[in-house]
Amino acid sequence: MPIDNIRNLNTRTGADSVGRAKVKGGESSSGAAAKSPAPAAGSGATVNISNESRSVEALKAHVAELPEVNAKLVESIKSAIAAGEYHIDPDKVARKMLSIEGELLQRK
Repeated sequence: MPIDNIRNLNTRTGADSVGRAKVKGGESSSGAAAKSPAPAAGSGATVNISNESRSVEALKAHVAELPEVNAKLVESIKSAIAAGEYHIDPDKVARKMLSIEGELLQRK
């Protein structure tokens, strides 16, 4: 069975709408108590998670713990604005905008 053709998987495997295996008498049970045979030992049915996948998951967990906003940076900018010490270089802003525009155009 191709892996991308799973729409009718429940009807072909005898599972109900929530994926529980049907047993005699029309009852449903978890996969552990199903009447279907378990895979034979040594059948080679294993799942391997790569080191890269583990690293990605660890990074996702770390990023999820980080605050969305760098509060210290925001506070320092607010203080500089309030003190009149925060100056914006319009030429630098324009160069950066053009740089980003160029990068976006190259991706098309």
